[in-house]
Amino acid sequence: MVKCSNEKMRLMAMKDIRYEIACLVALRGHPNICQLMDHFDQGNVVFLAMEYAEHGDLLHFD
Repeated sequence: MVKCSNEKMRLMAMKDIRYEIACLVALRGHPNICQLMDHFDQGNVVFLAMEYAEHGDLLHFD
């Protein structure tokens, strides 16, 4: 069994969110991707300001 500290898990999560931000930036302008308008972080919280999806999510899309 491998034990991870909370700090290590937090750093892994921050790496994942930064990768997601990089992907969204790379896909900027694609007509089928909700656009990332802005992003910022406050301490341990990361905020993503995304384009409004007028028709809701894909789960309920008809």
